[in-house]
Amino acid sequence: MSGAALAISDPQVEGWVLWIAVVACITVALLLVSMLRRRFLKPMPHEPSDTTDAWVEAGRRMTVPPPDGKNPESDPDEEQP
Repeated sequence: MSGAALAISDPQVEGWVLWIAVVACITVALLLVSMLRRRFLKPMPHEPSDTTDAWVEAGRRMTVPPPDGKNPESDPDEEQP
């Protein structure tokens, strides 16, 4: 047997060759998927919503309770004694 054939049959070398082949296949697959997505997928149209801040919307919807000691049914312009 020659030295080259012996080196290829070494289990450690076979493991490294297999590892490099797997990494190369995964890299090629990721690049292919990336290129296909860029080529065939169209960006979705984005329309901005009318509510830009959830806290502002929550504050707009919230009913504020009256301060302590005031009647909620009374007129707000009317002074309390």
